[in-house]
Amino acid sequence: MFDVRSAKFAKLFRNKFLGFRLFIFRLEVSIFLTYLTGKLNDLSHGGFSLRKLT
Repeated sequence: MFDVRSAKFAKLFRNKFLGFRLFIFRLEVSIFLTYLTGKLNDLSHGGFSLRKLT
């Protein structure tokens, strides 16, 4: 009985962990894409961000 319960718990934990990792990954990707599009917009409008950084 204990083995079945621990296996269920492990499966639940793994699913939650993978879901959390996927959520973090999606968040990182969306932030990166927003940053990238902002950079491209700045470059197409004369590279303001590059002048600010250097």
